[in-house]
Amino acid sequence: MDFPWYKTLGSYLFPITLLKPSSVIHKKLKIQYFRGQIQLESDTALYSDGDRYAPFRLGFNYLYKKKELQNIKKFLLLGAGLGSALHRLQRIYQLYPSTYLVEYDEAILALSKQFLLPSQKKNVHFICTDARKYSRESKEKFDLIGIDLFEQLRNSPIIHENSFWLNVKKLLSANGHVIVNTIFIKKLDRTSFEKLLSKAFTFERIVRNPNYIYILKLKA
Repeated sequence: MDFPWYKTLGSYLFPITLLKPSSVIHKKLKIQYFRGQIQLESDTALYSDGDRYAPFRLGFNYLYKKKELQNIKKFLLLGAGLGSALHRLQRIYQLYPSTYLVEYDEAILALSKQFLLPSQKKNVHFICTDARKYSRESKEKFDLIGIDLFEQLRNSPIIHENSFWLNVKKLLSANGHVIVNTIFIKKLDRTSFEKLLSKAFTFERIVRNPNYIYILKLKA
């Protein structure tokens, strides 16, 4: 969205609240304009932060340096929020893959179309369903899958299900990558999660406490 220069300048001093919507799933949502970027908050959790959303900023930068981001043709984002990950691919890397944005809150999908992704081409699909159902039923193959599934500041229980990761494996192309955003406070919980991942994937871990961002590839 385009804003007057004085609002853009003011946003570098303090967040400007644009809207306080609610939905059946999220009672307290807030759209803010901060430092020139659109943010989505739910209570105390930051769900989207324009093109600077840290988990995907770090994950994409890692793949870009490895020259493994540039040829992405199909992208799946489970837990789309406003679509910050796609926004970054487009704005920073000038990449426009065929994209499936999966978000279980219809109100948030509508906000993404209004505030962050208002002029998308036909190759962007906005899908209102939950990640478990989509990963189980989809027949697509993706070069890049982003997973950003939370209940406020807690990892969604979905990411601790072996069946979920078997479905993600099925969706991933042979040379594709998965970027997973997580939060862990206890080392034992993180170790258990990494053991689950290692059944089907090799991975690299990027630490940005309390976030742990995982870059997955299929085991050979």
